[in-house]
Amino acid sequence: MHMSYWPSRKVTRHARKRMRERGITREAVSVTLTYGHVAYRPGVKVFSVARQDITEWARTGVDLGDYEGMHVVCSLKDTNIMTVYRRVGSR
Repeated sequence: MHMSYWPSRKVTRHARKRMRERGITREAVSVTLTYGHVAYRPGVKVFSVARQDITEWARTGVDLGDYEGMHVVCSLKDTNIMTVYRRVGSR
């Protein structure tokens, strides 16, 4: 998998804590940032992997099946990763 977005972003203490608590790996965050779709909310940019993303990327040979429901929330101000979560019931 391509991992271009991970090294260029600072991960907040809160996000690191949530990753540990929720069992979310660095790879899952990187894949979500790289292949997920983007939604803008006030002050944040939310990357997520939905079923539609999985279907679209599968056509190019990229398997996102293990990452369905992943969300990575980044600050618009400084691009820091603020929190990460997997939407409940997404697997």
